[in-house]
Amino acid sequence: ALIEGDATVAQSEYLADRPGLLVRLTAELMTAEFSSDQLESAPPIIRESLLFPYDHGASFVSALREEGGWDRVDEAYASLPSSTEQILHPEKYLNDEQPVSVELREITSSLGGDWTEVDDGTFGEFQIDVLLGGQEQSAETAEAAAAGWGGDRYRIATNQDQTAIVWSSIWESSTDAQEFADSLTVYDEQRFDAQRQAGSNAGTVNLAGDGVFSRIIVEGEQVTYVQAPDEVTAYLLA
Repeated sequence: ALIEGDATVAQSEYLADRPGLLVRLTAELMTAEFSSDQLESAPPIIRESLLFPYDHGASFVSALREEGGWDRVDEAYASLPSSTEQILHPEKYLNDEQPVSVELREITSSLGGDWTEVDDGTFGEFQIDVLLGGQEQSAETAEAAAAGWGGDRYRIATNQDQTAIVWSSIWESSTDAQEFADSLTVYDEQRFDAQRQAGSNAGTVNLAGDGVFSRIIVEGEQVTYVQAPDEVTAYLLA
């Protein structure tokens, strides 16, 4: 995002200072044939991830320039942004607001010997925004639910036939945590045609869909999400 945003802002300035070149380039672009069918038909996470460095990267670099000109942009290469949150909210980069490190225990020991961990990583604010917007929630609802992210970590395991996920996230306030949990609940209800189950309460939502059982647990500023093939496995994980 820093690199592509730098390039995007620089080329825009270059063209703005050369109106004749801008007119000729615009004329060429108007006669050129472009197709965005493949991009438009791609899954949202692929499409939005491809556009993110250019769109949000340019906004990020513009914010740095307002703070201290091109010198401030150059300084960013020696102190790189550490999260998509910092790109989306440049003031958090400028204030050196770092992501929270989230500890998440290894999960295969709870599942049995035939389970193998296949992934361990972080989503970040941007991917959470795209994830939540992948169903029928509005873009504004997804963006608001992803804002307030402080840090997260997930682990995914499989036994070849089934998949289990544990995902822990930390939010800037208990209100942010609950807003995210509410949006994630709607997402699972829509994605799996899931129904709330016994044991759901103010801090925990249990959902059962076709071949999927998920739990969303809110404890203050922390949200734990578990997705498993059945209720027993879900309760083993959280």
